[in-house]
Amino acid sequence: MASSVQRVTKRPRIWHAWAGSADQLERIGAVVADLVERRKESLVTKYLEDHPAPPDRETEQAQEHSYFPYTTHKAVTDAAIRDIEAACQFRASLTDRTSDEATGDLESIFAEFDRRTYRKIIFYCSFGGHEYVEKEKLLLTMERDTEEPGVRLVVESADPGWAKQASAEISEEVDKGSQRWGIIHSPFGMVGVTFVLWMLLATLIYLLTTLANFDWFIRSILVTIISLIVALGLMLIELTYWWMFPSMQILADGERSSGVRGLGYIALLLLTTVIAVAVNTIK
Repeated sequence: MASSVQRVTKRPRIWHAWAGSADQLERIGAVVADLVERRKESLVTKYLEDHPAPPDRETEQAQEHSYFPYTTHKAVTDAAIRDIEAACQFRASLTDRTSDEATGDLESIFAEFDRRTYRKIIFYCSFGGHEYVEKEKLLLTMERDTEEPGVRLVVESADPGWAKQASAEISEEVDKGSQRWGIIHSPFGMVGVTFVLWMLLATLIYLLTTLANFDWFIRSILVTIISLIVALGLMLIELTYWWMFPSMQILADGERSSGVRGLGYIALLLLTTVIAVAVNTIK
């Protein structure tokens, strides 16, 4: 008895932060487009293997002008192939900061691409419309200024080999722009950065209120001012955080990732604070 179990292989993956040039981004899109084209060809081949043609009419002593099983099979097969090809269409979607969205092929989307105004770009295949592709899914989302990981990949297929290959090829290209500091966007990373910033603020208050030679009135004023600055900082921390550590960034030629600069600023501030504490302690 034939098994009625239907299996689907899923290969999700995330990258917390990505930075690269527009050319790198376009190469990633080209990899996705090529995978879709190859998947379309393999699905057509599988359909033809599952639905072999009957013998042609010359070998069956059929009527001279028609052979119904053969001609019917050809018409059905041609229609099925058209449906499969129509169901396997690569698309790219570009969303800018005003939430305007443009969808089309790779060339037309990058003709409109502006690295200063983009917010999200998606490479995907609109699988659907035929039973041979209903289990397929390929979606690569690249987004900045988001609490989610900057790059999110979803690959699903009834063919485990293709799912693994698609995930591996896309991952290889995306990895070229993956940022090591992207762990900052993980829950543990955000807690770590917040802890460091709070420690710096606490140290600053300590320096101004304990080590400095101010009377209690001046110290009270300083503490009040610092408290107001901290409150304002908490209101702006989210904007500042995503500005310093974008989840996705398109770089100009020779430009470095903002995350690298952000870590440099924090490290410099931390070093300055440590030196200040050491100097005041020695005094």
